[in-house]
Amino acid sequence: MTKKSTLTCIFVLIIIISSCTPKQNDTIDTMQADLVFLIGDVTVNNVSAKPGTPIVDGDIIETKAQSSARIKIGEKTLIQIKENSNLVYKLDSENTLQLNSGWMSGITRGKLLKQEYIIRTPTMVAAVRGTSYCLKVENPKSTYFCTCNGSIHQHGVGDEDNAEVITAIHHSGRRYSAGSDGAITTEVAGMLYHTDADIEEIAKLINETVDWGKP
Repeated sequence: MTKKSTLTCIFVLIIIISSCTPKQNDTIDTMQADLVFLIGDVTVNNVSAKPGTPIVDGDIIETKAQSSARIKIGEKTLIQIKENSNLVYKLDSENTLQLNSGWMSGITRGKLLKQEYIIRTPTMVAAVRGTSYCLKVENPKSTYFCTCNGSIHQHGVGDEDNAEVITAIHHSGRRYSAGSDGAITTEVAGMLYHTDADIEEIAKLINETVDWGKP
């Protein structure tokens, strides 16, 4: 092999290695998620779960009566799922958490696969980043969603034109209800189903605090 050919091969090899080496600010392709705590009857894809069970894209997490679970996503996001809930985890493929029934709360302080992730329920959609929240699917036609501390972009399903950014220092709740014609109406609902202590508790689990003095 000539000296010129050798130099060419080395140059090509350097390019290949550089393209395969992750850069510090690159967005990763998957997000590590684990079930870190549970009480009662909790299943992942209809199989009984236990602390340490990994959660991967497409998993269906269900909690029965008097049961709950906590899922840590990355280093700075934690969600708590309460009883009688059905959650579809699709953060990798669709950047989405789909809560079909039940209720959950969460806090996030760092970006996941994108700058924000999407929460979907039968009647509303929320885009979350760096904030805390609580929501409950009250029934298939009604969802309660509280922006606990921070700003969250949200709207009724199919009602993107009326989307709004809710900013709260200390809890701002909305109820998204579907009428007989399927149209979604929104009303102020106050603070329901949770307390300051509930949000503060999950914040501690990712070594964070909630400053109720500013959003």
